[in-house]
Amino acid sequence: MSLLGNRTITVDEKNFFEKQLIKLRSSKKQKSINKLRCAIYARKSQEDETNTSLPTQIKYCEELINTCDLLELKYTLSEDKVSGMFTDRDKYNELLNLIDNKLIDVVVIMRWDRLNRASHNCASILERARNNNVYILAGDSVCVLNSPSSIFTSQVLWCANELEARKYAESTTSTLIDAAKQGKYVCGRPPFGYKLNNLMKKGEIELDIEEAVIVSEIFNNAISGLSLQKIANDLNNKGIKTKRNNDFTKSSVKFIIENPIYYGKYVYNSKTKKKKKRKVIISEFEEVINYNIVPAIIDEETYLKANKAISNNKYYHNNNNNNYIYLLSGLINCKQCNRKMIGESNNGGNSKKNRHYYQCPNHKNHNCNTKAINADYIEKFVISIITKSLNSQYCHLKIKDVIKDKKKFYLKEIKLLNKAKKEYDSKIEQFCEVLAQTKNATDLVKTEIFKVMDLSIKKSKHLDKEIEEIKTIMSNLDTLTKQSSITENELLENRIFTKKLCSYLIKEINVDENNDEIEIVFH
Repeated sequence: MSLLGNRTITVDEKNFFEKQLIKLRSSKKQKSINKLRCAIYARKSQEDETNTSLPTQIKYCEELINTCDLLELKYTLSEDKVSGMFTDRDKYNELLNLIDNKLIDVVVIMRWDRLNRASHNCASILERARNNNVYILAGDSVCVLNSPSSIFTSQVLWCANELEARKYAESTTSTLIDAAKQGKYVCGRPPFGYKLNNLMKKGEIELDIEEAVIVSEIFNNAISGLSLQKIANDLNNKGIKTKRNNDFTKSSVKFIIENPIYYGKYVYNSKTKKKKKRKVIISEFEEVINYNIVPAIIDEETYLKANKAISNNKYYHNNNNNNYIYLLSGLINCKQCNRKMIGESNNGGNSKKNRHYYQCPNHKNHNCNTKAINADYIEKFVISIITKSLNSQYCHLKIKDVIKDKKKFYLKEIKLLNKAKKEYDSKIEQFCEVLAQTKNATDLVKTEIFKVMDLSIKKSKHLDKEIEEIKTIMSNLDTLTKQSSITENELLENRIFTKKLCSYLIKEINVDENNDEIEIVFH
C-alpha cells in the first residue's frame, strides 16, 4: 500500500527537474549524467509518534523518487533521538556537506519538520540549497518557484512546525512541574543510591540499600579530605559501577556530592543550576522544591561539610599546589575563539617545580591555536600597568572613585551579614530557653535541639569570618587610596587583595594567538 496519498511530482516540479538536467549536462564534468542525484534525509526525536518512524519516512521518500524517472537515489541519511530545533546533528551536517560540494541535486524529505523544526533553520538550508542548485522535495509542500506566494506558504508552514514543537515542549514541562508539586519524582532514571518503587508506583522511588551505603561512604571520604579522583579510584578498585554501568570519574563523584537530593531536597527546574544556552522552551517556569519525595541518605550538615571539603580541596587539573592564586582568573580572553583562559599548572622539567600558566579551554581539544601564556609573565606585566596607573595622579583619582563604589557595596554586604548573624544569635538564645524549660524532655528531643543549635552556632561563626574578611579587604582599599605611591612587589605579595583589585579595575585582557599582543581593557 502506497504511503504517498495525494502527493505526486507536480508538473512544475517535473519541468524544473528537466531544466536542471539540461543545465547539468551542459557542464563538461557532468556530461554523461542521466538522472538527478537524490539524498533522502529522515529524522526522529524521542517524542515523535510511530507514523514518523525512520523506516516509514525512508519508504515514503523512496516511493516519491520512484514516481519520477528523472530522479535516482544516491544517499540515505537517517538519525534517531535528535531534536529538529537545532542543527548540531551528524547526518544533517553530512547532508549540508553533500549540498555544498554539489554531490547531490535533490534533497527528499517526508515533511519539512523532519529536516528542521526552527523556521530560521528552514530558511537557511533552503537558501543554501538554492545557491548550489539543489532542490528540496518535501512531501508536505512544493517550493519549485521563487514566487511570493510559494515563499509565503513555505514560511507559514515552517512557523507552524516551530510553534508545534515549542507548544509541545511547554506542555510537557508544565505537566512535569505539576507532577513534581504533587510529590512525584519526574527526573527519569533515579540517581545512584535510589531505585524505582518495587510496587511500580509511577513517580515514586525508594532507597537502594547497597548503593545508599556507598553514597554515605562517598560523603564521609570527601569530609575526611580525599580528592574526587581518589574517591573515584577507590570505587573502581572495588568493582563498583555507576547507574549506567560505567567506571566512576571525578565528575560522577562530584555530581553525587553536589546533589541536594541525598539529604532529601528534591529540586525540579532548578534556577541556580547552569542552563543550556539553546532552549526549545521560551516561557519561564517556576522552580519546584519538595522535601517529601525522596528519602534522605545523609543529613544536611554532612552534605554541607562534604561540599566545603571538596571546595577547599580543588585542584587546578593535576597540579600539586592548590594554594596558588591566579590573579587574572576570568579576565584573560582568547582572541581566536573568544573564550576565557583558565589558570592551570604542571610539573615543569627536571626542576620538579609547578609551572603556572593560563590556557584556552579549546586548546586541549585542538580547536584553538592560541599558546598558553606564562602566569608569572602576564601577571607581572598587568601589575606593572596597574602600579603605573595607581601612581599617576589622574588615574589615582579615577581608581579612588571605583574603590569608593566598592566600599559602598561592601558596607551593604556587612549590614546584611550582621542582620543574618543577629537572627542566628537570636535562634541560639531561643534554643537555650527551650532547653531550660524542657528538663523532662526525652534524650532524643534534646539531641535534636542540640543538633539544630550546633548548626546555628556554626553558621553564626561562619558569618563572623565573612565579615572579618570583608573588613580586611576594606582596610586594604583604604590603605591603597591613602598611599601616595605603591610598588609592584606590594601588590604581588598580597595576592588575595590584588586579585580583587584586578577584578575591580579590569574589564578584560585580550591575548592573541602567539601572545605577542596583550590588550588590557579597563572599566
